[in-house]
Amino acid sequence: MNKPEYLYHGSRYKVDIIKPQQAKGSPSEKGDEYGIYAYENKNMVIPFALTIKPFENGSMAISLRRSVSPVELRVNRPATIFTEVKMKKLLALMCIILLLSCLTGCNNSSTVKDNNAAFSNAVKAINTDTVTLNELAAFEWDTMYTFAPFTPKESIEKIMGFSSGDIKPTYNEAQSQLIFVRAGKVVCNIWGYGNDLGYWISFYYYENTDDYLAVSQDNTVLFSVDRSGEEFILRYMSV
Repeated sequence: MNKPEYLYHGSRYKVDIIKPQQAKGSPSEKGDEYGIYAYENKNMVIPFALTIKPFENGSMAISLRRSVSPVELRVNRPATIFTEVKMKKLLALMCIILLLSCLTGCNNSSTVKDNNAAFSNAVKAINTDTVTLNELAAFEWDTMYTFAPFTPKESIEKIMGFSSGDIKPTYNEAQSQLIFVRAGKVVCNIWGYGNDLGYWISFYYYENTDDYLAVSQDNTVLFSVDRSGEEFILRYMSV
């Protein structure tokens, strides 16, 4: 193998001097060694210059805010070099991870968005004095949660039994919050001020000492419809 004149190191940052660091890759691929990882093909190191943003729901995205510019290194001393086979294996692994992330987190986010829109459209189409939750939430769900204002997200996630980027606490009594869950995932999240949603959902009280209400799809949750003022309000009546 001829000694290349330059090696390329994929990084999100532009630096004048690259110092050896402890890598945290796979030991079987010699990806956990102390050194500078570089390769002679610029295109092969570009993926390592990308910013991978993880989300709380387990999905990930590639951020392109920073320019992708592999750093050029002149070879003047021994360096840790990936062979082309190992580089291709790592690139294939990265693609698989991103694909699986998209199939899980991205699909779930799309489900939440679609169900949010369907719920809001159903609310705005109400032409009766009362309405049930199941009439508004025509999608599949197991349990609906709503929490008292100022309940920390950590407390909400503890009660619900899982973490999610679609879980948002409320910070004001004027905000509505309905979190619909199915099989341990958020499938709909109605959250915000009435002016933004176009309606307001009011819960007079919470039926336990922890200041939250949890109802299953099997229950008949009834709301009265109030159009007397400027605001369109659904008032919780009973389960």
